[in-house]
Amino acid sequence: MPKMMQLICQFVVVLCTSSCTDFWSGSTKRVFYESCTDVSKEWTKNEKQAKNYCDCVLRKMMERYPNEEDAMLHLGELATDTGLINCKEEVIIR
Repeated sequence: MPKMMQLICQFVVVLCTSSCTDFWSGSTKRVFYESCTDVSKEWTKNEKQAKNYCDCVLRKMMERYPNEEDAMLHLGELATDTGLINCKEEVIIR
């Protein structure tokens, strides 16, 4: 769980520096994806698994919170979100 908290903290920084929009900007998605991949490489078997996990997490986060600002307001919930936890299980099973 500490790695997820690290990822969430990095995500907060990205969201705080981005403007409020009704979508996720390319820069926010890119920074999140890069941070997520770096963190998930520590527990996945290879880079492909790390990328698959981050694709899943980003997709589910964007579905749940289409607005970057909404995602920031609910960061505490992300660490325990079952949809995101399922992403990890899906990657491990593959």
